[in-house]
Amino acid sequence: MANKSNKIRNISNIPGECQESYFDLAPGAAGPLVVHGITFAGVSRLVPGYRIGQALPPRRHMIIITCAGAGTLETASDSYSLGPGSFIAVPAGIPCGWAVAGDNWKIVWFYLQPKPCWRAFESGTIISKAAYDFRYIESAAEYFVVSTGGDPTLALFYAQIMVHLLLRELGQAAVPVLPEPLTRLYEVYNAVKAQVRRNWNTDSLALRAGMSKSTLQRLALKHFGMTPWQMVIRLRMEQAALLLTKTGYQLKSIAAWCGYSDQFIFSTAFRRHFGVSPSAYRAAKPPGPAKKR
Repeated sequence: MANKSNKIRNISNIPGECQESYFDLAPGAAGPLVVHGITFAGVSRLVPGYRIGQALPPRRHMIIITCAGAGTLETASDSYSLGPGSFIAVPAGIPCGWAVAGDNWKIVWFYLQPKPCWRAFESGTIISKAAYDFRYIESAAEYFVVSTGGDPTLALFYAQIMVHLLLRELGQAAVPVLPEPLTRLYEVYNAVKAQVRRNWNTDSLALRAGMSKSTLQRLALKHFGMTPWQMVIRLRMEQAALLLTKTGYQLKSIAAWCGYSDQFIFSTAFRRHFGVSPSAYRAAKPPGPAKKR
């Protein structure tokens, strides 16, 4: 943090290349977020030129977690450099502005109504620190965005996780928040999501979790509402859908990227999951300009 004199201006400059995924905060899956006064939130991948400024004292608290890249946040008297793993919480009533400071800036952000549950904001001072584990928040936020469109039960789970993680970052929850078996389950989910093309099977999943196959199955069904193998299929299909709509890659390449050596088996699994073939899915949601592979 650097002490300086800044003039905060009202500005909203969002280049078209920015990618922002907003949380669906309708009642139901987002219940834990809504109950805790979270009114607007999302995951943003920002590019140079992005700048937001709020000259009038805002009525809501704000939290920004930096996942990648770099940004800055300025108040009338201070400037904060925000890099990967940084956590900043700005109480309501403090005018501020924030912008991309490098080639890119990926953030998870929340606007919160002042409520008793967020007592860490009562001091009226900005909290700037290294996040306890920003990757958990990043993953929970991204999973929530994906799950709200198709699996409300899973989305509810991630909403609960985010509330706990935010409270932990603000020093209002015990560490660790999750029981160890559930933490392991969550880590397996992260591992599969990061490596969907790997040749996963029930044995390798149980080994990654450090528990028996029967215990992993029981925990996955209880907390995710699906078996470990169904979890793998879901994450592969979500990745396939993303590649179909965001790239011009050939189906054979997408199948391999998602862990299928046989394009026909991949297409069958995709149709079973989405109800349409990969080609029909792409035709309904054509990708933008992209290199073909």
